[in-house]
Amino acid sequence: MSEKTGIACEEGEYKDFSGIIMWGDNEAVVEDASFILEVLVVFKSIVFHSGIWKNGIWEYGLWQKGKWKDGTWKDGAWEDGTWENGVWDGGHWWGGTWKDGNWKNGTWEKGTWGDGVWKDGLWKRGFWKDGAWQGGIWCDGKWWGGLWEDGTWHDGIWKGGNWENGKWKGGTWKSGKWKSGLWENGIWVDGIWEDGIWVEGVWEKGTWKAGSWKKGRDSKNNAHFNNPEN
Repeated sequence: MSEKTGIACEEGEYKDFSGIIMWGDNEAVVEDASFILEVLVVFKSIVFHSGIWKNGIWEYGLWQKGKWKDGTWKDGAWEDGTWENGVWDGGHWWGGTWKDGNWKNGTWEKGTWGDGVWKDGLWKRGFWKDGAWQGGIWCDGKWWGGLWEDGTWHDGIWKGGNWENGKWKGGTWKSGKWKSGLWENGIWVDGIWEDGIWVEGVWEKGTWKAGSWKKGRDSKNNAHFNNPEN
C-alpha cells in the first residue's frame, strides 16, 4: 500500500489515494481512489476499484466501480459506475450509468445512457434516455428519446424521439417521428411517418405523409399494398 497523496508511478496497490497517476500511457488526477497498478506482459494496466477519476487518459485496464468525471478512455473493460463526461474511444462497457460525453467506438453490453453523442459501435441492450445516435449497430433495448441520425436497428422498443435515417430490421415503434430510412419489419404502434421505404411489418395507427410502401398488415391482419392508410 502506498501513501495516500502524491504521485502514483510504481507498481502496487493504492487505497484512498488522492493525487496523480503516471503509469505508462495512463496519466490522470484522482480523488479518494483505490486501485492497483500492474504490468501485463509488455504494457501497463490499471485495476480501478473505487473513487473519483477527475480527468486524464485511461489507456488500458479494468474499471470495477467509481465515478468518472472527465477524460479519455482508450481501451479496457468497464464493469460498473457512473460516467459523467469525456471521450470513450474503445473497449467494453458491461454496466452502469452514462450521463454525458462522446462515445466513438466499442461494445455496450447493458446500462443506462442519459445523454451525449454515440458515433459508432455495438449496442447489445440497455436503456437510452436522450442524446444523438450517429451510427453503429443496435441489437436490443429501450429507446425513450433523442435523435437517431444513422445506423442499423435490429430489435427493441422505440418510445419516442426523431429518426433521421438508417435501417430498421425489427422491433416495436410506439411513438415518435420517422423522417427517412429503410423499414424492413416490425410493429408500428403510432407516430408520424414522413418519408422512407417500408418493406414489411404491422402498422397499427399513425400518420403516413410520403414514402414507398411494398407490403404490410394492420393490427387486424388486413393486408395493405399501397400505404397503411389505404
